[in-house]
Amino acid sequence: MFKTPAMNLLFSQLVMMYTFLEMLWSFFMKEALMYHSPWIDLLAVDIPIHEKKFTTEMRQNLNKIFVLINFITTITYLNLIILIFSFSIIMNYLYLPFYLDNRITMIQFSTCFPSSLLIAMEVISLAFQLCTSGKLFLFYLLFFTYRIKQLCRISWSIFNASFYSSYLAKKRFWFQFFHEYIILYDTVARLNRSAKIALLSIELINKSFIIFGCVFYSKQTRMSVVNVAFIISAIVAFIFTNFAYSRIARIPEYNRKCNQYLLQWLSRSQFQNKRLDASIKRMVELRTIIKSNLFVQTMTNNQLGFTCGHLFYITKYKYNELILMNIPLILMFYKQISNLD
Repeated sequence: MFKTPAMNLLFSQLVMMYTFLEMLWSFFMKEALMYHSPWIDLLAVDIPIHEKKFTTEMRQNLNKIFVLINFITTITYLNLIILIFSFSIIMNYLYLPFYLDNRITMIQFSTCFPSSLLIAMEVISLAFQLCTSGKLFLFYLLFFTYRIKQLCRISWSIFNASFYSSYLAKKRFWFQFFHEYIILYDTVARLNRSAKIALLSIELINKSFIIFGCVFYSKQTRMSVVNVAFIISAIVAFIFTNFAYSRIARIPEYNRKCNQYLLQWLSRSQFQNKRLDASIKRMVELRTIIKSNLFVQTMTNNQLGFTCGHLFYITKYKYNELILMNIPLILMFYKQISNLD
């Protein structure tokens, strides 16, 4: 550990990561204390409302997925505890030759074990927070994905119903899709006001891991436990961020499909209905057509989903764009740093 070059980069990354995370927890605590936390509203109010509208199959699938996620995160967390405590014990054993060679004093050697134990406990606490919050956020994403997927099926049934009954298609749109979509959009929009701060923090931590990881790796002359752990952490942060974006991007994708089916239904229904009379019934029908057209047109621009702060709206296109940009930029950045050395 003492022979690892560029240790200041590692400590700088840790300070930056802890700063972002503490600011994030402070933001969440402020929301909770001010009774403006959308996460609490989601657990207490929104999820019970939306859960009643799920089919039995969807509930069973959600339960199975949640059990699987809980099992994976628990096993990962327990393995991290064992790994971190083992690493702290091994590090204390490795300090002994430095003390015998008089490279560290007795006071430094005696404080190695308590300090490494405190660091291990802090890392375990951080891992617990990340595992728990990541597990819940992934479950929320799956919950909203199932909900918008259900609405997508309804929009598909509306389009199919228009082939044999325009009245049935309109009834399904106004009584099964319209209000449910508005409720879902309101829930996601309220949650996004808080989630966008978390996603921005994750994106900043990910980018800082990439930058510091490239510079740190370029400074190494040989691989050790410290630099391997740091590089693996940077890779895990990159994979986790892109995995979260891939799950988030499914919500706008289903929203686009809903919009596509409804536009096809509206174009078909308006093509079939060409009456030009000015009766009261016709005027009411035109008002309904205009209202439904306006609603479907706003679906293309309402940005149902989540945003990364005020930087960008997370869609499938943006997710692919970030991957195609990040990987070449990492390679170019590493090559540039290596040439400077």
